[in-house]
Amino acid sequence: MALHLGDANYERLYQILSSVIPPEKWEYVTLELDRTQRRTTRLMSEIYYGRLINKDTGESTHIIIKIVPSFSLISNFEQIYKNEICFYSRIFPAMNKFQKSKGIKNSFHNIPNYLGGHSLAEKECIIMENIGAAGYEILDRNIELIDSKYLKSIFKVYARMHALSFVFKYEHPEEFKTLTDELVDILKVFNTQGLDKPMESAYLAAIEAFNPEFEAETIKKLKEIKNVRDILGNARDCKGDYKCLTHGNCLIRNMLFKPPNDGGEDLQVKLIDFHLAYVSTPVHDLSYFFYSGASKEDMDKIDDYLELYYDTFSSFVKELGADPQEIYPYRVLQEDWKRYSLLGIFMGITASAGFLLKNSDLSEMFEKSHLPKESRKEIWRQKWMEIYKENAFKERAREICLHAVNYGIL
Repeated sequence: MALHLGDANYERLYQILSSVIPPEKWEYVTLELDRTQRRTTRLMSEIYYGRLINKDTGESTHIIIKIVPSFSLISNFEQIYKNEICFYSRIFPAMNKFQKSKGIKNSFHNIPNYLGGHSLAEKECIIMENIGAAGYEILDRNIELIDSKYLKSIFKVYARMHALSFVFKYEHPEEFKTLTDELVDILKVFNTQGLDKPMESAYLAAIEAFNPEFEAETIKKLKEIKNVRDILGNARDCKGDYKCLTHGNCLIRNMLFKPPNDGGEDLQVKLIDFHLAYVSTPVHDLSYFFYSGASKEDMDKIDDYLELYYDTFSSFVKELGADPQEIYPYRVLQEDWKRYSLLGIFMGITASAGFLLKNSDLSEMFEKSHLPKESRKEIWRQKWMEIYKENAFKERAREICLHAVNYGIL
């Protein structure tokens, strides 16, 4: 719906815009709220779309304004927004300056332009370029499996992002530490607020999908994981030196795609929503999106995807003037996959349930404003419990669990 000057939402957005972007140079027009395209099921943000017209040049910029949702199951948005703003305003600009100093022609630029934001309590907002206006699209939120062409493109994008982070850390360790020390592990924050419970219940439901008479050994192996919530809360406390800046929030709906400019095979990809950004193993990014959407056939080809990732990683590390075997050896990537991708397994099982949520289910919980928060939480819990009984969830959860057992992750 269009927002007009007398509208309370418009006034709020106008104040946000004027506090971030100088109003003397911009005219704010066509601010809209699209209730059908909110990427994050309204748990993390409400998304407004708009357009800025530069009064001096006439230049038009399509924007997205992200603010705290009117209802959510979580709290402490100040730290969540602080993390994302830290990435956009300080960490990535430093990394980008570094790659430019190397004279890289094909630099890593797979994030939208950041225009500004606030992380103060009750004033949280982020303003970004709306790359949808440039032809980038999010895959259907109900997509269950990701086509291999998307998987390959994502592996390559993460390979370049991780390579840039690794080499920047290697050459400027103190600056890297100073910048990333500002980041907080939001997964731990979520853990204290009970958002780990759906992942724990999803994993337990996945075990129930196995036949105790014929699959007793598999069930026994799966049940060896007894502390799901502790694992989730401490998953990113990785040991050793092979850590880099990670995206963290790697669901497919946090990536936008556009056909290649040159007619080649690789899709153009932009990564969004960096509030879970943190320093940890690259495997957390890779396993999260992989197990959230790879088919059984693609899971069986995991070694091929790791080789594709490392080839791209090595190439970019060399462009940046470093030795990939010193920065992050391939054998360590292989070892880390079995050591650290359990987080991705949990995320993948949970995402398998999340993809089965209907838009009508979400609307029922979020639009019944008369209901107290605890009642909405109960609606949320009941929806998940219903999904765990669906054959689509059971089949997908079984595939992920069997892969984890057979590949040595569990």
